[in-house]
Amino acid sequence: MFLISLLVLLVRAARPSDILESPESVQVMLGLPATLKCRTSSPTREITWYKDGAQFLLDQEVGRCLLLPDGSLFFLTTSAGDAGDYYCAVTGRKLVVRSRSARLSVL
Repeated sequence: MFLISLLVLLVRAARPSDILESPESVQVMLGLPATLKCRTSSPTREITWYKDGAQFLLDQEVGRCLLLPDGSLFFLTTSAGDAGDYYCAVTGRKLVVRSRSARLSVL
C-alpha cells in the first residue's frame, strides 16, 4: 500500500501544474465585462484557452479580451459572439492539464 501511495505522489508531483480554480459558467448582459477563471498551482506555465473545442486566439480579440496574470480570461465588453463553452489548458514539460468546461452566456 505504501508503494502505491508513493507512486501516486510521484506521478502527481510530475504534473506541470494543477488547476486550482476552473472556470465556472456565467451569464452576463451584452456589453458588460466577464471573467473566466483559470488559476494554477504553478507560476511558470503556459495557459491556452479554448472556445467550443477550438483554440481561442487572443490576438484576434485585441482590445476586448485579456489574459490576466493568474491565467484568467477577461472580457472587457462582451458580444453575442462570445457566448460558448470555454476551458483552459495548462502546459508544461510536454504534459497538458485541462480544466472543466464552463458556459459563457451573453444575454
